[in-house]
Amino acid sequence: EGVVLARAQSTLINSLEQAIALIEAANGNRVVASTSMNDQSSRSHSVLMAEVNSRVASKRLRGRLHLVDLAGSERVKKSEVSGTAFDEACAINNSLTCLGRCIQVLAAGPKAGKPPFRETKLTRLLSNAFGGRARTVLVVCVAPSSTDVFESLNSLQFGQQAM
Repeated sequence: EGVVLARAQSTLINSLEQAIALIEAANGNRVVASTSMNDQSSRSHSVLMAEVNSRVASKRLRGRLHLVDLAGSERVKKSEVSGTAFDEACAINNSLTCLGRCIQVLAAGPKAGKPPFRETKLTRLLSNAFGGRARTVLVVCVAPSSTDVFESLNSLQFGQQAM
């Protein structure tokens, strides 16, 4: 739909077992790296877009489900990443910031203007998941460690924007 993603694919599935196998394969392709904050740090977001088509009598029904696992934002100074991991952290933080701005504009109502969906691949990909008849649920995960209070508070503030 206009967004080019490396290694993305479209697969027709006909059963729950096929869906689970596809999710497991995708998860196996996810890039992780060790940082000072997390030894299994996701280096990208993961998006599963499922389109469901069915017929009831003569009526055609369509729906789309987006399951998104956002990589957490990270303070580069604290995670001590460099090189490729630094570039990944910057891209992750940029896309999360843009997503936050989109949510903020949508939550403020029509007078706030147009959300900046076109600024990142993530927000372009998710643009049709907001507004209209779409329903969105956000689950925010936080760390129980006192050393991660800053990151946990940022995650909760991000989630609060969407309410």
